[in-house]
Amino acid sequence: MDQNVFGETGLHKRTWRDWVRDWVPAVASLLLALAIVQLAMFAGLNAAALFDVSSDYGAPGAHPPGHFEMLAAERMAAYFAAFQVSIVALTLVAARLVPVLGLRTLALTYPRGGLAAIAVAVVGLLAGSAAIGSLIYHWDRESFMHDLRPFAQMARSDSWWMLLAAAGAGAPLAEEMLFRGLLFGGLRASPLGFLGAAGISAGFWTALHASYSMYALGLLFVIGVYFAWLRERTHSLWPSIVAHAVYNSAIVVALALAPETALQ
Repeated sequence: MDQNVFGETGLHKRTWRDWVRDWVPAVASLLLALAIVQLAMFAGLNAAALFDVSSDYGAPGAHPPGHFEMLAAERMAAYFAAFQVSIVALTLVAARLVPVLGLRTLALTYPRGGLAAIAVAVVGLLAGSAAIGSLIYHWDRESFMHDLRPFAQMARSDSWWMLLAAAGAGAPLAEEMLFRGLLFGGLRASPLGFLGAAGISAGFWTALHASYSMYALGLLFVIGVYFAWLRERTHSLWPSIVAHAVYNSAIVVALALAPETALQ
């Protein structure tokens, strides 16, 4: 007869098997998320290396004015294309092949609340991020611009549409499926509950952007918790995917249209 961890008996005893059953989805989703990110980064780095060889990217002086900026955008697009496609494919495979998770973990279903829920999610993200971004801009303009400058030249190059595709389509689908789908879904099924699952999944997503300033990282963490709340509220990833896509696309378009003096 099994005993609980306190050596007690009774109606409410919990055995070690109960603890294993409770925590297996969380551990499995965490390990899988880490492995998927590593494999996706490997694929992205190899795609970028192949681009370097084919485009002679390592010799910027050999390119005419403006051409190197275009190559930089194309190189980033090559990295993100491989990175994002790998995440989507590996996440789908993991959800299908790991019995304790399953495709239901990804929550790729029609949201409760329908299109209205998606519209509210988009408006909420844009309004909230604009308010916080404005505070960051006025508090520490240099940090704010530091986070935008690496993308500004690419957004203004002839290959701007590649950056827009990666940021506005690839990133929302890949990142939401992995972090608010597989990872949050597995963690949510554990004793961590919503708050634990939202915080951990948002933390891992934020860590993926470690090169950003501390202000941007704080904003990303808040957005990550917001996206987890959207999934919890609507039982679907689509509100966060669409909101993420609109948010990223708005940033790229703003960078492409902003005056040069505004980015200095």
